[in-house]
Amino acid sequence: MPSPDQKRTASLYHAGGDDRPPPPAPPAASDVGLTFVLAVATTLFVGVLVGASLPGMALAQLAGLGAIPLVAARARAAPLADLGLTRPSAGALAGAALLGAGIWLVNLHLVAPITEALDDGRESTRALEALVTTTPVAALLVLSLVPPLCEELACRGLLVLGLRARLGPAAAVAIGAVAFAALHLSLVRAAPMLVLGAALGALTVWSRSVVPAVVAHAVNNAISLTLAAGYAPAITRGIDTHRAAGFAGALALCLCGLALAWRSRTTDSNLS
Repeated sequence: MPSPDQKRTASLYHAGGDDRPPPPAPPAASDVGLTFVLAVATTLFVGVLVGASLPGMALAQLAGLGAIPLVAARARAAPLADLGLTRPSAGALAGAALLGAGIWLVNLHLVAPITEALDDGRESTRALEALVTTTPVAALLVLSLVPPLCEELACRGLLVLGLRARLGPAAAVAIGAVAFAALHLSLVRAAPMLVLGAALGALTVWSRSVVPAVVAHAVNNAISLTLAAGYAPAITRGIDTHRAAGFAGALALCLCGLALAWRSRTTDSNLS
């Protein structure tokens, strides 16, 4: 009796597993870096072409930070899950909302002494404040949606998740935070953006999804822009009057949010 063909036997017993294409390997760190540079360059180029208006800013971010990571993933035949476009757990989303609700005030306390030391005189945020005060509703909607989606897709989806397999989660989160801070082109805002970027990177690694980072970023922007537009003067007065208590409460929200997200993390996505 002839012996069974080894390849045929394998295909029979493994339900055609040999015919399935293997999943794409994680991208090289250099490829991730080049894709991010291309995304930033495209954003700046489109921004110069369309001008420094609110629609122009939105279009530039969508064309660069938003579209380039998606195009690069499709070119590699990689699933969108590689960019973190997956459904997170309810705990991760709840933790993200708590983090976003508190971290804007933590960063406000962090940036105040830096602004005074550099004698900035609010120059670093004057253009943003002009947008918020001239078109408050449009600015609130656009800036609470477009930058969180596009910046998180590039900094957390592309960089953090793209570098995690090659460099480890801690290094990937750190690189994503530095890139996020540099993206804002402001020495005054560098430290708070590093803090925010590190927290958003941790959310992304723990949940293996970019969605919690988008939620936290959107809540952070919505609250800070609402106050900047003067829509909640009572809250602004309360924060100015009770600075220590406000800072403690905001820090507690951040820690609770991070703890909740950490508890609901995927087993193999610990930040080490």
